[in-house]
Amino acid sequence: MLFLLLACTPSPDPEGGSSFVDSGRAEDSGEGDTAEDSGGDSGGDSGGDTGEETGLVYAEGDGPFAVQESNGKVAGQAVTWFVPTGAEPAPVVIWSHGTSRSKAQHVEAARHAASWGLVVVTPDLPVSFGGHEENASFLADDLLPAALAREEANGKWAFVGHSAGGLASFLAAAQVGADALVGLDAVDAEDLGADAAPSITAPVLRLVGEPGVCNASGNGRDWAPGGTDWMVEVPGASHCDFESPTDSLCTAICGASDAGRQEVVGEYATAWLVHQLIGGADEWIGGSEFEDDARAGRVE
Repeated sequence: MLFLLLACTPSPDPEGGSSFVDSGRAEDSGEGDTAEDSGGDSGGDSGGDTGEETGLVYAEGDGPFAVQESNGKVAGQAVTWFVPTGAEPAPVVIWSHGTSRSKAQHVEAARHAASWGLVVVTPDLPVSFGGHEENASFLADDLLPAALAREEANGKWAFVGHSAGGLASFLAAAQVGADALVGLDAVDAEDLGADAAPSITAPVLRLVGEPGVCNASGNGRDWAPGGTDWMVEVPGASHCDFESPTDSLCTAICGASDAGRQEVVGEYATAWLVHQLIGGADEWIGGSEFEDDARAGRVE
């Protein structure tokens, strides 16, 4: 059943909210090649570039770059690469699926992010159910070096993950660092995420939906990352709204999806990545666009 496939042990319903939290937890406002060695520096800094310096102006909808897609394998696992054509060497984003799901559930989201100048790779994780640490090791030790070895990569990287893929992404970031991290209604298991979170210094965005059986009663909300942390709730969102596209198996168990909510998830995940890895998108990061969306009830 999907609630067993996507969820972990339930925990009490915590309070939500959308506030920046710094390290002190004080509120403030073809084919993919495998590679032996990784490039780039260990992440963790939020970066100081601006959209004016890069010339990139983030907005709603798809970005200015056409996207070339190709399939390959890394360490025996199927992956799909989404590469912006005509862009300068770009940051790498590793975008992971939830338990007993696949990379097929994130094609549209990955394509959208790549259109904003990011090299995105979606893997089929090695362990379908459980195996969170093994999946994290694959992301950190196999897929990240392969991604950074591509000629399109500029040495910066981020992890994005849905559900248990969010947990694997947090564990990977705790191992090798990152320049940005996004959890998509991420869930915990055996307190692995809660234990790892304080060591994560990458700027973290946690997009969360309504607590329920498919997101372990929202237990990913309990994590306390050690660096900048922003939790944004998408009102009414089911666990399936954090996939794009989702499917009838998810919606039958975890609740209906909504194109508008899926759009919000994609916009804010990509805005965070652009802001931290390229520069710009300030209006979405607690600025005027976020305030407008909050007044419209699209985010909290």
